[in-house]
Amino acid sequence: MLWAFRIFAESNVGLIVIIHVLLGLSLASWSFFVAAPFGKSPQLAAVVTTFLAIVLAIVAVAFKSAKNGAAFIFTILFPPGFYIFATRSISGYESRLLATNVLKNDPEFGISVMPQIIAVIVRLLPFHLSSLID
Repeated sequence: MLWAFRIFAESNVGLIVIIHVLLGLSLASWSFFVAAPFGKSPQLAAVVTTFLAIVLAIVAVAFKSAKNGAAFIFTILFPPGFYIFATRSISGYESRLLATNVLKNDPEFGISVMPQIIAVIVRLLPFHLSSLID
């Protein structure tokens, strides 16, 4: 709740909560995918997954000129970028003291939150559908 009142004061609390819940779900499913080849060594799987998540988040931060399409594709391929692009979009509104509009591009970076949320949901569907079938 500190995020909602101190950092993102103008944005809806529900949006902040949804982004954090989707981040947790997407990173959990992505870590299962990345850790699959390391079935006999869970410690190595944890180290590799953590290292890749940090590196991919740094790549997303360095990808400053990303617009909606590039950010969407990056999020589909590499879920750790979701948080970077969503936070960048929200902070683009917050820097101008505006409430976040998920359907429009932010005034500073030109990224919309809705395509990022859709990308994460699309990324989560195969994982959760396969768990329902089993």
